[in-house]
Amino acid sequence: MDDDGLPWVSVVYGTTKLRREERLGDFVVANLAELDAAGLYRATRFDLNKCATLPWATNFFQTRPGYQSPVIGRLSEYGIYMLQVTISVRQARQQREVERQAKIAAEQYQAGEPPSDSLSD
Repeated sequence: MDDDGLPWVSVVYGTTKLRREERLGDFVVANLAELDAAGLYRATRFDLNKCATLPWATNFFQTRPGYQSPVIGRLSEYGIYMLQVTISVRQARQQREVERQAKIAAEQYQAGEPPSDSLSD
């Protein structure tokens, strides 16, 4: 909610181009029951790096013909759990990468090497 009490929602870019082997940190809905609950007609990959927070307003969300609301579906309890697991795994990977880069920087410092501009080894 904003200062005026209006709701805001987070949205994530979704695509039916799965590319799972390239996109291990993304969230995929592919199970038929989950697809149905979410209102999706095909397996969909959500790129968790492409997220936006928008006001819940007609400028951003339109009701599709045949629906009563812009909401066409929801994640089931299991889907929410799997999304939480995916987010936790992503956070753990990011933390390990930060720790790896810090270790590299410490080793370079101890060896008397000048700091590198990029620690993306």
